[in-house]
Amino acid sequence: TTEVQAEAATPVSPVLPRRLITVFGLESSGTTFVAKTLASIGGVMFREGSQHQNQLFENRSLEVSHISQPWGWHCETNIRPSVIPALYPATCGESMSKQGKLRSRRSRTSFDPSPDVLGPVSRECRDLGAVDDRYPEKSFTYPVRYFVNITSHVEWYRSRGVDATAVIVLRDKSIGHYSRYLEHCGIEGEVEEDEKVGLGLIEEALERLPAMYSDSSSPPVVMVQYESLLLLGEFFLIRLLRELRLPTNGNKLPVFKNGNAKYIKEFSMLHKEKQTSRTAFSRQRHTGLLGKRLRKGTTLEDS
Repeated sequence: TTEVQAEAATPVSPVLPRRLITVFGLESSGTTFVAKTLASIGGVMFREGSQHQNQLFENRSLEVSHISQPWGWHCETNIRPSVIPALYPATCGESMSKQGKLRSRRSRTSFDPSPDVLGPVSRECRDLGAVDDRYPEKSFTYPVRYFVNITSHVEWYRSRGVDATAVIVLRDKSIGHYSRYLEHCGIEGEVEEDEKVGLGLIEEALERLPAMYSDSSSPPVVMVQYESLLLLGEFFLIRLLRELRLPTNGNKLPVFKNGNAKYIKEFSMLHKEKQTSRTAFSRQRHTGLLGKRLRKGTTLEDS
């Protein structure tokens, strides 16, 4: 067993962990699998999206959080997801879907929370700036559907003494798109727009973060290709753990299951159906053309 310690970090608030790994990716990119694996190996619970916690975990040395982009519900053509600067500490924000009351939306970009249903913000969260500027004395409430700006998320935590890293998971373009359409949204135009925004945030993070923290001993951003993880398995995962300075404990390594297999099978079936349809259409066209010319007293060879 090899263990690599993270660089020393001194958070400015007790609500912050010393080490934060946030797993990002478009919906259906394998982010849940990667986040759960890292949390299991690190021996900590993992935070799912804007999941709220009333009290802190005792072990504040490491926290693993997971956010697929966009996060939340209401995939509709008249509502575009908001882009928020950071996924704030779990004790500092709540999901709007749990409020039970929603004020009429002011724009086509998000729902606004009704201030009368928001709880008071804690002193620690207010001091950190984990608040909505419109309601600085109220608990921060996440939109019903939103993106997190990966670059500013890492910057927000690192500027407050947290050793923060964004792990970005990418997946095959066709399989990812098909899965998002089938299992998350079902509105082609919305899926494409979500992909455009999400990929833009990923590209920005990969471009800017290494330059912003070039002198850091821990990486501000790490990219994981889902297909590479499946292909190389344990070898790829151990290299990822070392890069993230997590223990490489062989007893906790996961069983790798190919999540692409079912989509490849469906693609194959669709391809066969298309080929069958094309063959039938070609046969009908050929028969129809032959009959038409025979009625005229000609054959195909005469043409």
